[in-house]
Amino acid sequence: MGQIFISGDAQPSDVAAPKKFSAGTNYQAAGTLPDRRGYPAVGQYVSAVSAMSDSGGNIVMEPPLGIYGPGKNAGNFGTLIANDPNFVPANWPSNKTMFGTPGTMPSYPLGTNITNVWADGLGNISFGFPVGAYLQGGGFGNPGTTEVHNFDPNHKASNILSGVTILGVNGTAIAGRPWASGTSTSLSSQWQAYYPDNSSYYMGYRVQGSSFSFNPSVVVISGDNDYCVFFTGGFKIGQSTSMVVHGYHFGQSWLAQVDHVFVAVRPGFFGLPVKYPSTTYNWFAVA
Repeated sequence: MGQIFISGDAQPSDVAAPKKFSAGTNYQAAGTLPDRRGYPAVGQYVSAVSAMSDSGGNIVMEPPLGIYGPGKNAGNFGTLIANDPNFVPANWPSNKTMFGTPGTMPSYPLGTNITNVWADGLGNISFGFPVGAYLQGGGFGNPGTTEVHNFDPNHKASNILSGVTILGVNGTAIAGRPWASGTSTSLSSQWQAYYPDNSSYYMGYRVQGSSFSFNPSVVVISGDNDYCVFFTGGFKIGQSTSMVVHGYHFGQSWLAQVDHVFVAVRPGFFGLPVKYPSTTYNWFAVA
């Protein structure tokens, strides 16, 4: 029996199925090569064997064996498809587009104020940055123009003690003591001021002050050419009753020798003698 030999070297795997061909010893043989040229028309996809980015803006895909042709489906997509669950718009900035798809990740420009800030009082500050892309550029610079920043109007040199640095800001504030000042009208009822030997006393009047919360250690009262300074030496700070104390001195001759007087000094209050009744006096108290 003879054998027909037809010129050509095609094999079934070289010919699209189900087309027939004749070549070599094959006569009217059916091709076995998958024909995917009609996939776009019917909305069908074929998964890539492999897909990898070259980090240069390209995705390189390896197609399965078959015959492919041009064309897009109703969704404007071709045939070959590769899947990566991380390749979604939320994973790139809203000002960038990848293969025709704009990102949905928020992008924050220079000067963005980050308001989520926590301080633990132990020297640690935590910043809560919203999810998003932060544009860079300019390096360290003036907040509001080149950096993502947080604004606190109290973070300034005048609110930080001198010699202390907080987040790069050197303090200039000088540590002081609480103080208060005001005006009060002396009472109309008289008050006794005793001379050192207790042999006699002088009748004075009383000025009271209460617009503060601390324990005064020094009180200065002035008015009508009188002034007085009260020191707390020997005085029981915090006692709420009037008592005889030392250290109270008037610069005027009317009480130049008096060093025992009834006074009341406690947290948030003082009552001290002056010369005239129903008279306005200025006072200054220091803790």
